[in-house]
Amino acid sequence: MTGNLSGSDFDAATQEIVTSSFEPLPPGAYKVAITGSELKTARDKASTYIALELVVIDGEYQNRKLWDRLTWTHSTKPKGQARGRSDFAKICNAVGISRPNDTSELHDKPVGAVVGIEKGTNGYADRNSIKDYLPLSELKAQLEDGSAEKPPWMS
Repeated sequence: MTGNLSGSDFDAATQEIVTSSFEPLPPGAYKVAITGSELKTARDKASTYIALELVVIDGEYQNRKLWDRLTWTHSTKPKGQARGRSDFAKICNAVGISRPNDTSELHDKPVGAVVGIEKGTNGYADRNSIKDYLPLSELKAQLEDGSAEKPPWMS
């Protein structure tokens, strides 16, 4: 398939080039929504995890993406499985869905995410990690009382 641009006034020589930053977001609390999710099999073939794609939906970093992995089943690390399911429950409770049949039911619903930065290892760059999920009402309360680190857009 092709697209005929002969009637267009586009000129690559004069077009402003927009660049995206891949720097991690500053640590803080953000309003996000899940935009993609998938239950995947881990490399060990015995464990599963939920891969989440999230997008910031408010403030200076609106439209920036974040990713998270929640351990769903793990045969040798019950604490990891418990943590993953706990985080999943926090998301479900935050959006008011207690028994989802599919992870897609959580898509496009606002939730609070406390974001940190993980130091890169083995040549990889630093990256964001989600430290906690909470309802927007709790996020707002924590931001107002100072118990959550305010992101730069709230300064």
